[in-house]
Amino acid sequence: MGFDKAQVITVPTDYMDANRYAFLKQELLKVNGVAAITQSSKLMGQGFNQNGAAFTDTVGKLGFMAMQCLSVRENFCSFYKMKIIAGQYFSTNAEVNQNEYIINEKKKKKIGWANPVGQIFNFSWA
Repeated sequence: MGFDKAQVITVPTDYMDANRYAFLKQELLKVNGVAAITQSSKLMGQGFNQNGAAFTDTVGKLGFMAMQCLSVRENFCSFYKMKIIAGQYFSTNAEVNQNEYIINEKKKKKIGWANPVGQIFNFSWA
């Protein structure tokens, strides 16, 4: 997955709650030259979180697999100018986007989906 990291400054925030993040974002956007702010659980290209994923395969059977992932803010993909092949960027509606996922081409092929848009997919701790 390609992304644009030109002119990006990284600030460690750990697992900042939404209110603290909103305040920090508001303050940083006041700085001359700061065009956008986003947040993720790890730095791009420097590791992932490990979770289990539950999905419905091509014949409707529930499957499980280990999944490397990033937890990100809704503007993460547009911030890094990532190109989405199918579907869309994350919704700005918090209730909706907590159940939205973007997978890469390799994961799509491993599951066996011709088109992953609208498929049943979720993180699972079981």
